[in-house]
Amino acid sequence: MMKKIKPINLLDTCPLRPEKLAVVDAVKEILTIARVPDTISLYDYGRWRHEQWRGEDDDLVPFLSVDWYVANAWDTTRMQVNAEMLMTLLAEEPWRRKDMLGDHYDILILDEDLYTSRPGWPEDFLVAIAKQKVGTAISTFRLGSCPFTILKTVTMHELAHVFGVPDPDRDDVDTRFGLHCANTCIMRYAARTPDDWESYTWDRFRRGPFCEACVRDLRRYFAEADGAAGA
Repeated sequence: MMKKIKPINLLDTCPLRPEKLAVVDAVKEILTIARVPDTISLYDYGRWRHEQWRGEDDDLVPFLSVDWYVANAWDTTRMQVNAEMLMTLLAEEPWRRKDMLGDHYDILILDEDLYTSRPGWPEDFLVAIAKQKVGTAISTFRLGSCPFTILKTVTMHELAHVFGVPDPDRDDVDTRFGLHCANTCIMRYAARTPDDWESYTWDRFRRGPFCEACVRDLRRYFAEADGAAGA
């Protein structure tokens, strides 16, 4: 069973990304709101490549570089990364075993465009994808001219999904495309990119990132972990 209290590993397809500070800020802020800022560690692996990431034929060795994850989820017809495939690779990576890194959350920032294979999705792209207790992959491809502030909003939104926000049993949720909050909150569904993300970022500045219901969900996720064996 995957744990809730565990490290966060940050990965990136770009060796030097100035706006990565926005991701770090997002992680720190959401953990502070969740009241676990000193409980969960963040490790920045950058554009991670193991010393043996290339094989004898110069092929990418499975699970030994960020490059391999993206390449194996790459759709040559669409020229986009399959978001579900990418999350499956992250969820099933051997690094989660106790004798290796151990269980952890992943945040993967990539320049490549994402798409989803989910039926009925209204767009031919995806800004990000999240899987509860596993992690998130976020594409900067369509974030517009203010990547720092918007990237922080997107990261907080996706991490909150990873941390079980919003609770599906709430009355004020939007289930049209995934599970989102219906309140004035960064957990709303973003139908227009980057316009809605810019709007949610301004809301974050004025009102704070989360509504009261989402803050309760976020804190409950970790509070339940504290007293649950094997949570």
